[in-house]
Amino acid sequence: MMDPSMMQAQMAASTSNPESNDLSSRSQLFSPAVAHNAQIVEHVRGLMSIFAGAAAGVLGVTGIIQGACVFIIFHTLTSLGLLTKIKLTGKVSNYLPTKWYAFLVADAANHLLSFLLFWTMGYTLIHIY
Repeated sequence: MMDPSMMQAQMAASTSNPESNDLSSRSQLFSPAVAHNAQIVEHVRGLMSIFAGAAAGVLGVTGIIQGACVFIIFHTLTSLGLLTKIKLTGKVSNYLPTKWYAFLVADAANHLLSFLLFWTMGYTLIHIY
């Protein structure tokens, strides 16, 4: 992931004003780097939903509650893995304009349909045909 705070430090050095130290760190992040980081997180979570759905289908998970549990477990594990990678190199707010607890549940609804598609496809291909 790109570190937008490096650009933030360069911008702060060039426009340092002792009276303007109340600016939030979010407004000083380098926009292309933040967009790149958000795109990487989106791709990782999209792949997670595809593989989790296929795994749930192949394993024969049936029922909406069991499927939701599989999705929640995979989404949480993926988010914790991404957080661990980010935490090893700095704070989450240095890379994305969100807090760590909001990062855990972000975009879950966006990837639910991909999970459902691959869950039903995996189940159908393995257990029905």
